[in-house]
Amino acid sequence: EVIVVDNNSQDNSCQKIKEQYPQVKLIENKRNFGFAQANNQGAQIAQSDILFFLNPDTIIPDVNLFNKAMRVFEDNPQTAIVGFKIFFNSGKEQPWTYGKRITQSPGTQSLTWVSGAGLMIRKNVFEKVNFDINLKRSEDYDLWFQIIGKKFKIAYLPGIAYYYKMHASQKSKNKEEMKKAARYINQKLKEGVYFR
Repeated sequence: EVIVVDNNSQDNSCQKIKEQYPQVKLIENKRNFGFAQANNQGAQIAQSDILFFLNPDTIIPDVNLFNKAMRVFEDNPQTAIVGFKIFFNSGKEQPWTYGKRITQSPGTQSLTWVSGAGLMIRKNVFEKVNFDINLKRSEDYDLWFQIIGKKFKIAYLPGIAYYYKMHASQKSKNKEEMKKAARYINQKLKEGVYFR
């Protein structure tokens, strides 16, 4: 199944989806609710055991990504999330693809975090965590703390990649929003929210 959550786009996207991809489950928001709420909305109606959150400005050149990721889930019951290498459209690897490596096995690494631009997660795990709608930035960082607090693992497939086009607005992220997100997450850490 494919689910598209449209955050009030103004480019006739919804109509195109209805006409060209009638099989797609489409949620049309009347305003832009942001990354967190839109992803949570899609997850609520998903039927699959594995969710794949993917930003709209991404390209997956190799469909084997799905099969390889599914094998990681099947072979590693404690793995909650699988992430992938990310490149800019120019072919240059993005610097924030993944965090600190914890362990490594053939073709797979266990890490502290992976990019939220495109990731796969078990639905039964996501139902225990989800994206915090109080955040407007760093929603994926908050998710990683939730996952680690639940004693689940995050896997990274370095040999599998997708392309992510950064918009100008993303390159010049609002510094105040980033600071607010950092303060909010730090407060949750101090209160022990992630490890209850």
